[in-house]
Amino acid sequence: MNVSTSNVIEKSNTSSLPLFKIPSGTLEGLKWLALVLMTLAHVDKYIFHQTLPFAFEISRITLPLFCFVLAYNLARPDSKESGRYLRTIKRLALFGLISNLFFIPLSGQLKGCFPPAGFLKGAYPLNIMFMLFVAASIFYLMDSGGRLKTTAAFFLFVVGGLFVEFWWFGLAVCYFSWLYCKSQSILHLTLLIIAAALLYLVNRNIWALAALPIIFLATKVNLNIPRCKYIFYVYYPAHLAVILMIKG
Repeated sequence: MNVSTSNVIEKSNTSSLPLFKIPSGTLEGLKWLALVLMTLAHVDKYIFHQTLPFAFEISRITLPLFCFVLAYNLARPDSKESGRYLRTIKRLALFGLISNLFFIPLSGQLKGCFPPAGFLKGAYPLNIMFMLFVAASIFYLMDSGGRLKTTAAFFLFVVGGLFVEFWWFGLAVCYFSWLYCKSQSILHLTLLIIAAALLYLVNRNIWALAALPIIFLATKVNLNIPRCKYIFYVYYPAHLAVILMIKG
């Protein structure tokens, strides 16, 4: 997810909240925090069978952090003109497919299973790369404007939510994060909080809401963490591959 120090998300004229800006190094820190928590979740799930104390609960912070980092990056005013949307969409699709080489065996438990059945079990729902791919595609369509593209974005939300991790609730967190980053209004913030709360229906806890104070605290902190441009794209399939090797 690309982050530029010089780019600043501008506040809309209709905004009634202060300008929201996260320093580049701090945004990178949020990304690393999400990666660590994601790794904890997968180690707990695939190696320890969800027996590590508090690992599942704490790792529920991961999704909102990933959604927000993506949204913050793509909400920049020049995302469409600079081609940032399309570059991000292509990368998410490519690395989502690569990740399936490891995600499907882990999730489908193919060992000792009739291959087609194991493949189908492991392929659904599609991994988080595809959830972010659908979200970024919705951002692009909405930013392009026009009735046809807005309608396409709506159908992509409805249909895409059927097939990706965290379903429509994850997509809603992404979308309202994007709206809030584009225009810091009370309405957009309220919708983001509601979307994060609705992840309870997936997680069966409200730990996803804990990501929001972390995100807002990030505006007050200036970390000097260097940007690693492709770390998320490479790390996701790589850590799945390592976990798969450990499981044997």
